[in-house]
Parts: sequence; C-alpha cells; structure tokens
Amino acid sequence: MTACLLDKMHKIPDSVDLGSKPPLNNTTVRTGRELSQAEAHSRQGVTLCLAGTPGRVVGRILRSRTWRATCCQALAALSAFSALLACEARITGPSSGAGAVVGDGGSDPTPPAVVAARPVGADGLPDYRTSPGARLLTRREYAHSIESLLGVKVDPNLVPLEQQVAGHGQIAAAQGVGLDHVDAYYALGLQVAETVVARDGMGCSFDDRACAAKYVEALLVRAFREPLSADARARYLAILDAPAAGSATRARLVTLIAAALSSPDFLYRKEIGSGSPTADGVAKLSDYEIATRLSYLVGETGPDQPLLDAAASGALQSPAGRLAQLDRLLVGSDARLGMRGFVFDWLGLSEGKIENKDPEVLKATPPNYAVDALESLGLLVDNVLFDKERDFLRLLDADRFVANQSMATFLGIDGGASSGFGPLALNTAERRGVLMHPAVLAAHTKESGASPFPIGKFIYERVLCEVIGKPAQVPSVDATPMQGVTLRQKLEGMTAGSPCSTCHSRIGPPGFAFLPYDPVGRYKPDDGLGRPYDTAGVVPVGGDNVAFQNAPDLASKLAGHPNTARCVARRMFRWTFGRFEGEPDKPFLDGFQTSAVTGGAGVTAVLQALVGSETFAQVRAGAP
Repeated sequence: MTACLLDKMHKIPDSVDLGSKPPLNNTTVRTGRELSQAEAHSRQGVTLCLAGTPGRVVGRILRSRTWRATCCQALAALSAFSALLACEARITGPSSGAGAVVGDGGSDPTPPAVVAARPVGADGLPDYRTSPGARLLTRREYAHSIESLLGVKVDPNLVPLEQQVAGHGQIAAAQGVGLDHVDAYYALGLQVAETVVARDGMGCSFDDRACAAKYVEALLVRAFREPLSADARARYLAILDAPAAGSATRARLVTLIAAALSSPDFLYRKEIGSGSPTADGVAKLSDYEIATRLSYLVGETGPDQPLLDAAASGALQSPAGRLAQLDRLLVGSDARLGMRGFVFDWLGLSEGKIENKDPEVLKATPPNYAVDALESLGLLVDNVLFDKERDFLRLLDADRFVANQSMATFLGIDGGASSGFGPLALNTAERRGVLMHPAVLAAHTKESGASPFPIGKFIYERVLCEVIGKPAQVPSVDATPMQGVTLRQKLEGMTAGSPCSTCHSRIGPPGFAFLPYDPVGRYKPDDGLGRPYDTAGVVPVGGDNVAFQNAPDLASKLAGHPNTARCVARRMFRWTFGRFEGEPDKPFLDGFQTSAVTGGAGVTAVLQALVGSETFAQVRAGAP
C-alpha cells in the first residue's frame, strides 16, 4: 500500500515570491527561517534521502534506481509546493522521529543523529576504520561550499554541528542527519536561494526562463560535483515550469535552488567508488570522487571548474595529474581556509569556547574578544603555513603572535597595531606558538580556575596522538592558594597512587607547565600568594623522557620530536579519508609517517605524499 505524501500537502500560494518578501542582503546568512506547518508536515518525506547515518544513505543509493528522483520529490515537498511532483512512498512513524521508509529496498529503524556505540580497538579508538561511502559536509565545509558556489556567506554556527569521535570531527560513519537538521538545512538553503536570485546572474535577468535555465545547468554541476544525468537535469528544470513552485520564473528558481542545496547530492560527498571492490573491500574512486576529495582536503569546498575539467579528462587517475592540481590549489585562497580547518580540528577548538567561560573570567576581556581570538589564531595559522615556514610543526614553536591592539593590550603583548590584525614578536620565555593561544587554551580549560589535567590530556591526545582513558571518577579540587602547599603539590599528592598515576604521570607534567595561563589566555607567573608556579617537568614521549622548563620550552621540544611529526601525518590520514586507520592501512601509514619525520612536516611535502599515493584514489568500504 502506498500513499502520496504530496497529496497531503497544504498549498501555500507564492510563499517564496520575492515580490512579497524581501531577500537577505548580500552579506551573511545569520538567522534561520522557521518552517510553516505544511513544511513541518512534509519534512517526513526528506527522511527518504537525508535522515540517518551516511551508510544508510548510501544503502538507499545502491538499492534504488529511483533514489535521486525520490529525493528531489521529497525536497520539493519540503518547499511546500504540493502539485510540483508526484511521490510514491509510505512513511511510517511520528514526524519527530526518523520514520521508516518502505519501498526503497529496506527500512531505517535507527533514529538519525544517534550514533551506535562501536567496538574499541586495541589502540583505544572506536572501530570506524572503513568508509560508509558518503561524507556529510561539516559546518565549515558547508559554509565554504556555499560561498565558493554562490558568493553568499553563511554563519557556520547555523549549520548542524558534526559529531566528534575521539577528538576528530571528520569521521564519516559517525555522522547522522535528524529531522531537526533537515529543517536547518532547508531553511538555510531557502535563504541562500532568495539572496542569490535577487541579484541576477549570467549577465541576464532571472525573470527570463532561458536565463534561469542556463544558470541552473551550470550551478548544479558545481553544486553536485559531477555532471547531471539527463533525468536529473530534466527533473530540476521542470521546476521552472511548475506553477506550484511560484507565480513566476524568479520565484520558481528560488524553489529549485533551495531544493538543490538541501539535497543529498550537495550535502554529502560521495565516495562509493567505481567498479567492483577487491576482496579486502578496496575500490577505485571515480574521477569526480577524486576531484571532490582533493578539493575538500585542500580548501574545504567543492571542485572548481579546472578541477572538474581534469576529472572529465581522466587526468586525476594518475599521481602526476593529481599533483598538478594540488600545486594549483595550494596557491589559491581556499587552501588557507582548508588548512585552518585541519589545524582547528587538530587543536580541538570545538571542545570549548571563550564566550562560555565564567563571567568573572570574562569581566575584563575586550569587546569581541572571542571572535577576535579565533581570527587571530586563523591568521597565525596562515602566517606559519603559507607566508613563512610552511611547516605544520612550526605552529607549535612560532615566535610571533597575530593580534589587534585590544587583544595585544589585554594579553600584555607589546606592539599592537592601532587598527586591524598584524604579526607581533613574542617574549618567548612567556608564550610561544599555538598551544598558548587564547582560543586553544579556552578549548581545553574549565570555565574558571586552573586546568592542568585537561591540558595535559590535550597535549597527549591531540599533539602526540596517544590515547588517554577517561577516569572513573573526577574529584572536586579547590584551586584556592593555600599556605604551605601549592596547587601542583596538592594535585600530585591526590594522583600519586594507583590507578591514577598510570595516566597522571603522563598528563600531569605537561599540564602543570600551563599553570601560568588562565582560561582566556592571560599570563601570570605566580599564584595568588605570590609564589612562582613550578612549571618544569619530564614527559614520556615514546621511548624518550623529554625534560622542559615551562610551556614555551615544552612546545619547542614537542615541535622537534619525531612523534609529533608522526601525529600530524596520522591526523592528516584521518582527516583525508574520514575514518581511523585499520590493519590493512599499516604499510601506507607507516611510510607516510616516516616521510613526515625524515622529510619534515612541510605543508606541501605532507600533502604531496598523500595526494600522490595510490591510496588517495581509493576507498576502503565496510559496514556502515
């Protein structure tokens, strides 16, 4: 028994007619549009193509020839134009849940955005070691893709946040889309569409159907990152002729673009592969899948036209062809955004924010300090990776800071420019590199007070790629200075015995090096009783015992240690392939890490070793 979802829709005449509602200005999309009752009802249809984990979405692709058509229908329904298309599917379950779809070759009983627990491997990492075949765009990828494609800035905070898995935001199989997320994606897509259509394009007016059609054909290839089939082309262009999509061509174009930007073809990066996989599950990526992987690796956005042309020619199947495109992409502005994304993920910026600190801690911070701190860190990353050393490890021991005058004054750094951001020399006895940057400290400290153990854990897990287990119980500690005993002495006494000492002997020393820094980055060398902090220590790294005097010295020692270079390579592997490494990946990963140690962790060298490999053009499939 089937029922047509669209027959149940309430028609809202001209609901996106630009003559009755002004579009956003061409700046930044910042507010979400609330869905109407009819749109909220119809969102169940989008479950057919969006809701669930990536593996389930790919399952629908592979099981159903009509998957793309069904998605187009459901997304058109979401835009509340009931007569636009016909739909054959039966939706079960309440509108607040995932719904089970009957008729696409299977059902999806697991609610979306709820990630089932995975077995933990011997290395302590969840068993996400194969690809589900599709990768949901992260917040940054979504925002950068929209801006590159349409020239509209979207506030990333309005985009559903990706799941973090063991300190990684790019693990594809862990991501899921729920119905609330569908609402957010469609609302954003509609606002972007309204903004774009209001300003015309192609050197002609969008009131003209031929002009709109020409624009759509060019747009959809870039948006979907591969050529359209004749059926998909016809289905989308039919929206321009559908009276239910709006009173005129311009309003119908809004509907079409909103549906496209809400479709899985845009929201997911496809990595299914072409041809039959090998016995161990390895398949070759298609030409356009390689182009997409390369573009998102370097710039966190979809392929530009030269890269799509290279895919069309088959050039990307060869290492030389991929490396030629890599060299071209690295000199573009998108590369700075892409490498910022990798570094921000490496440094764990999603784990805490300056604006969430205790009001007492924030009391003296300058206006816009939280926003300025993120921009400062991004500009420092740009400066090190593209303007100066061009080496990932130099991020740790950089002798400079990038700030505006208000930030510099607040942090006690001399020489802040009167306007704008600029590089500033640091007193390297107090501060060095990204680990002592306010945005990084805020991500790994409590709302107030000292946080040596979270910072020490951050150093081990993020900088050195080691796994520190979660404690069974975290005792409350009064950080108020006491006569006769320092905070470090108190904490070392509490964690000296078994089982605490197993982990705290590692995370304690690097964490204590950061005692002089408060949660928003200010440096104070002594505690409230005027006693200098004891910041010296020895930290075990691999088979070495690394001695240091303070946080800047620790940062320099870590920057020079081979385990840090190995960690950069390991995290770049996970960032690129959207999964953790498995036993079959060991030969490639060992060689990749060795090249990062012997050849240096330069940006170009690391990316060339990765992109030029046979592994880069493959996908290792497995259970979603």
